[in-house]
Amino acid sequence: MSCPSVDEQSLDLLEAYLIDRMEQGLQAMPLDVTHGFLTAVISGPQALGPEQWLPPVFGQPEFSDEDEAEAMAQRVLALHEQIAHELDHHHYAPMIIHKPDDDHPDADPLPLPYGWCEGYMFGLNLHGDDAVSQMSEDAEASKLLAPLIAFLMYQEDQLLDPPDPDAHRQTALELPGAAMAVYDWWREQGPSPRLS
Repeated sequence: MSCPSVDEQSLDLLEAYLIDRMEQGLQAMPLDVTHGFLTAVISGPQALGPEQWLPPVFGQPEFSDEDEAEAMAQRVLALHEQIAHELDHHHYAPMIIHKPDDDHPDADPLPLPYGWCEGYMFGLNLHGDDAVSQMSEDAEASKLLAPLIAFLMYQEDQLLDPPDPDAHRQTALELPGAAMAVYDWWREQGPSPRLS
């Protein structure tokens, strides 16, 4: 079975639409936050339908163009399907913004995974407080969450200037494996409504 995918043009259109809704004060999610959010929605214990996770992506339900809103919803649904396939087949990568080093153009850009991690924790909480509590009380699961939580502990002045850039980069590299491992961990807890 081929992997479902969302092409770059569709992602660009979705990103622009979400940014526009954010700028209108409609509380939409940026695309990197959406990606993390959908990853956790898919990974957690409950069967969450689009009626539960689409509204938070778009923010307040005010759409000036219903046709455009429907087209964008279909793009989010396609992204959800793509992420689910990637997690299930263990070739997943988070959507992370990178900041170029203006002083050293040849250096690797600095990963800024804060939005993705924020979205992920929001998505996990959508499964209910029990989901986070269950993971926190399990030694293996809490260790899997550690890289995600680490980026949410930064102070505002550290976001673009991390105190330990090497550790920051290394922790960012752990996020794909952590996301896939959390997905697997929940699958190992037993059948869920989503899988039955």
